[in-house]
Amino acid sequence: MDKKNSKSILDNKIWTAVISVLIGFGLWFYVVTTNSTGFENTFYNVPVNLQNESLLAERGLMIVENDVPNVDLKLSGNRTDINNLNSSNITVTADLSSIWEPGTVTLEYKISYPGNVSQSAVSVQERSPSRVTLKIDQRLTKPVPVEIQYQGNVPEGYLVDKDNIQLE
Repeated sequence: MDKKNSKSILDNKIWTAVISVLIGFGLWFYVVTTNSTGFENTFYNVPVNLQNESLLAERGLMIVENDVPNVDLKLSGNRTDINNLNSSNITVTADLSSIWEPGTVTLEYKISYPGNVSQSAVSVQERSPSRVTLKIDQRLTKPVPVEIQYQGNVPEGYLVDKDNIQLE
């Protein structure tokens, strides 16, 4: 073999090796980020949204202690989905529509994820607390007379209807 031919073969082997390493790294990166399951992360202080709170008012009820706890969630799934989550884009919802009378109520809550993360792609490993506890009491109303005292002047072009004032 002459020197020119052997140098060309050596150059081809180096380029083949470089391309092989790059392809191998690309495949490894793809598998690790999209297809590897079992990646876990814990999300702290996820707020609980109360759904159908207006139904309580319609039923003459109200939440006495509005200390709805935040929840901590340990979630697992593939790395890409878990990395797309954070404490502010995870939605935790407790439905109040099943409450009909006063007392201490313990509710389950539902967890949902943003649109780019499938509900079935993530599994809950741990949740704390596992349920939301609320204290519900009767809503009482009492009319209270209010006397309004006006100070200042009404700007030109505006009117004040002092006889039909309502405040709730």
